[in-house]
Amino acid sequence: MKIDHIGNSNGKDYILFRVLKGTCLHDYAVYDTTYDEKGNVSNKWRHFYRFPKGEIMTEDGYLCLYTDNSTTQAYIESRPIKTFHMGLQGNIFNEEGDRIYLIKVSDIDSKSY
Repeated sequence: MKIDHIGNSNGKDYILFRVLKGTCLHDYAVYDTTYDEKGNVSNKWRHFYRFPKGEIMTEDGYLCLYTDNSTTQAYIESRPIKTFHMGLQGNIFNEEGDRIYLIKVSDIDSKSY
């Protein structure tokens, strides 16, 4: 899976992904990082989203992640594509130089304290 395009449509930020082969989407997460005017990282992992369990794409194609909490459906060439929403209030792509990362998550271990 790879990031194909980052944009804004009708006032809604989105990330369009190209899925190159069948994959379990829960193996992937997205986050953004911001930078200050000197180019130093100012906020690591500012917004984080991991795709839900049980979501699988069986062939190559596209999927769209909106940053908001709407129910907007994404389309390519008038055909609906798999669409997800981060659930954030407002847009996050607001500064030139900010960066979106797609990471493949292999294992996560956690413990309550």
